[in-house]
Amino acid sequence: MNIKDLGLGIGIGAIVGSIVTFFITKHVLTKDFDTRSSDIARYFRDKETESKQDVQPEPSVAEPVKEDVPPKEEIMTDNRTDIHLITVDDYGKNGYPIQGIYIYTDGVITLGDDQKITINEAYDILGENNFRDLAITDEPAIYIRNPITGYDYRVEQLSQDYYDDNMDDTD
Repeated sequence: MNIKDLGLGIGIGAIVGSIVTFFITKHVLTKDFDTRSSDIARYFRDKETESKQDVQPEPSVAEPVKEDVPPKEEIMTDNRTDIHLITVDDYGKNGYPIQGIYIYTDGVITLGDDQKITINEAYDILGENNFRDLAITDEPAIYIRNPITGYDYRVEQLSQDYYDDNMDDTD
């Protein structure tokens, strides 16, 4: 066996080892991501089930039912007063400022980068049906217009925990 054969053998071994390592790592990371995604979807389905099970007291006869209708000056040019999904092309259009909402794998939801909000606050801002759409979509983000708050929201599921080991614990 000469030095060329030895070098060729080492080179082929390194290439094969790299390829095998790549596919094993890809399989492990994909499996971990799929597990976390299904955990998030299950978490939000459970929250939705809990909120549907909460019984709301019926209004008394003497008390008139008030509808949550925004004043006319809050109704924007798209003539819709309900919270609804929009396309990425409509995001930030028609005079609506933009705001990000981030959902982390450990269940923490933030408005912007650092303002934590509860699941009920997220439902109020985004609408329960729209919020549920995020759990069942393959898209990295959904876009929601809320004429009541006057904002367009980009809702994104992140593949990391909010309480990461690298974050400082000052908040």
